Amino acid sequence: MIREIARGHIILETDEGVVRILGEALLPGHGSPDFVVYENSIKEWLEPEKAIISSESKQAIIEQLVKDAKEKKLTIEIE
Repeated sequence: MIREIARGHIILETDEGVVRILGEALLPGHGSPDFVVYENSIKEWLEPEKAIISSESKQAIIEQLVKDAKEKKLTIEIE
């Protein structure tokens, strides 16, 4: 579940923990996505603190983020 969306990050809560995903919010209505996410920023969990994110968990995080964003009618681009 998306906990928070800010100009420079998204906080996402999963079954495994909580992660901060860096990115950029963009201006709506210009043909661009609402938010660009930097995939390489998905490295450590916020909770449990400083635990490394595995590649399998990273993929699950991205899938959940896209699903949650779609439910909120947000478009997200992964870079």
